[in-house]
Amino acid sequence: YWCDIGYVSKINDKDVERLNNDGKLANYAATHDIGKLGIERYYEDVLHGQTGYEEVEVNNRGRVIRQLKEVPPQAGH
Repeated sequence: YWCDIGYVSKINDKDVERLNNDGKLANYAATHDIGKLGIERYYEDVLHGQTGYEEVEVNNRGRVIRQLKEVPPQAGH
C-alpha cells in the first residue's frame, strides 16, 4: 500500500507549529516539503538532513569582509 511508504507534501501551519515546538523549525528554512505519512514521516529527521549556514561580517555597503563561521549542510539519506 502507498501509505506504508508514505508521502511528502508542502509544510503547512500545523507542521510549522510542531517543528517550532520541537525546536526544529530553523532546519526547514530552505525547504517547502516534509514527510507527512508512513515511513516518510517516521524517518523525516534522517531523510531530511541538516541545513547549513554561513555567518559573515559585512561593511556598510553590504559587502562581505570576512567569514566568521561556516556550518556545511549535511545531506539526508
